[in-house]
Amino acid sequence: MKAFLLSLYLLPFADAGDTLVIKAEHGAKSPVPADAEVSLKLPEKVRLGDAIPGTFTVRNTGAEPFTISTGGDYRGTGFPLRLKIRVTDAQGGGLPDASEGLPDYGGMMGSEKIERGAAFDITFPLVGYVTFPGAGIYTVEACHDLGWLVDEARPHPVGKARIEIVMPTADEAAARVRDLCAGDDRERLFQLEKLQNGVFLPALIRQAEAGHAIAVTGIAGISGTAAFEALLHLLENPSADVVKAAGNSLKWRMPSLSAPDKPAFPSWKDNSAAVKDWDPKYREALLKSALALLRSKDSAAVELGASFIQAQGDASQASPLLEATQTALDGPWEIRTGKGANVLDPPPPLRSLIAAIDALRGRGWSLGPNTAGGTAVILAQFRELADPALPRPATDRWKQALLAFSDANPPTFRQNAILAIPTPVSDEFAPALMKALEDKDWGVLRAACEVAGKSGRSAFIRPLCQIVETTHETFVQSAASSSAFALGARVQLWNAWCEVVTDQDFMSDALRQLALGTIDIKSGSSGGNSNFTREERFAIRDAWREFIRKNGERLARGERVPTDDPSVSLALTGSDISPQNPAVRFQLAYDKHWPPLTAP
Repeated sequence: MKAFLLSLYLLPFADAGDTLVIKAEHGAKSPVPADAEVSLKLPEKVRLGDAIPGTFTVRNTGAEPFTISTGGDYRGTGFPLRLKIRVTDAQGGGLPDASEGLPDYGGMMGSEKIERGAAFDITFPLVGYVTFPGAGIYTVEACHDLGWLVDEARPHPVGKARIEIVMPTADEAAARVRDLCAGDDRERLFQLEKLQNGVFLPALIRQAEAGHAIAVTGIAGISGTAAFEALLHLLENPSADVVKAAGNSLKWRMPSLSAPDKPAFPSWKDNSAAVKDWDPKYREALLKSALALLRSKDSAAVELGASFIQAQGDASQASPLLEATQTALDGPWEIRTGKGANVLDPPPPLRSLIAAIDALRGRGWSLGPNTAGGTAVILAQFRELADPALPRPATDRWKQALLAFSDANPPTFRQNAILAIPTPVSDEFAPALMKALEDKDWGVLRAACEVAGKSGRSAFIRPLCQIVETTHETFVQSAASSSAFALGARVQLWNAWCEVVTDQDFMSDALRQLALGTIDIKSGSSGGNSNFTREERFAIRDAWREFIRKNGERLARGERVPTDDPSVSLALTGSDISPQNPAVRFQLAYDKHWPPLTAP
């Protein structure tokens, strides 16, 4: 279909009803320029499901240049969230803002100087901000903060345009789906996600049934029982990729058996409405697929089956779940250590299998006193022992098992043994926990740190501080530091963090820990700069050593040093080396920082 462009220019000083509610960029200082004019360009007529490119243009109609601020808001979406869109239908009803709540991880900030008579374009995909429900004529308004301050007299300028949406025929919908399924680039995936209308469902199902896993992306974006049932049916597809894609989509649309009105797996974006498509009649087919997935040699498929049981399973799935767990425990394993190691979760598929075991236990399933089996059964027993809602067994046999297996492989197995150690830690378990604080696997090490922090034993302070100093991994260090602090460590802990300052990758973490722990700073908002030479990092380390030496007595009492104390020197943050970009800087209030900002 031929697309015609329509644009409408608005003066910036519109009535209050013509502007969008939009906040000025943080730190904006310049008012809206009197000679700024904006426009919005959209296709005049487009089929539902087609790409809808938009252009928001800022033009300088005056004699003097002005500056706009752009960027900083596109990581996570691929399109600018500082651009605000409002769409109304022919009856004046507003369409929901599809961009609301999307992740914004920031990005590079930028500014553009617009000279007299010049213009600057901000391009965007309209479907990122709105889902059109069907055919009709819609009014679209666009506004960007542009880094300008606004007031009632000078609101942000708004661009307006009208667009006509027409419904595709069945053949046109099928052609659009075939084109989008012909590749797996980011743009195709984005457009598939945005189809979101049942007119595309038959064509998407055909593509998925033919083995195009990418088509599942389109089905997942369509609400309603027809789309849900299509995903459920695709769990029997001969293509493993299609099965996994369908299963992962279903995962976010199914409720928990324990709470039928809530999603089993809450998403970063509210997915509570998705469970409305669920019907208990789907449960039997879902769990049948779960058992088949558990028998797969594909770790991702096993995880998917476990997640289905976590959501909807009961005691009748316990035996095959334990069998899959045993297979995972018997398989190859690695020591989690070094840069990039995942120390928070068990390796797949154990992470999902253990979550499913916990879910069944939460629904009343238990191993029973005489359950026989391999390490999977013992691991499930460890999970029961670690559950604060369950009483300890009547006999002491559990203690013998826990001590016997606290150093057994694989690492996930012994990690769960350590987590089952009761706290406060008694004399009989202290040696096993001390040994775990030497573990080569950083996941086990992190767990041991957490248990040590609840042990009530000051004997663990020294190894915890040594872990802070030598094991440079964020979550391990954090667990060791928090636990040492909980046990009463102060000067010894800060001295350990001093030695981390010389590591360029962890310098910022160390300085934040030191500053917030020893100096009276009532804010955790901070930024910093790690681009210091080795010699400079050692100089900062030495400054902290001297600071802790001078203030050792009050730090040992748990006191913090005021920022205006003479011992709080510029050298602690590298401000004596780089006044404009110290190694760390805290924002105490909107216009107050420590160390203070210096004039450029």
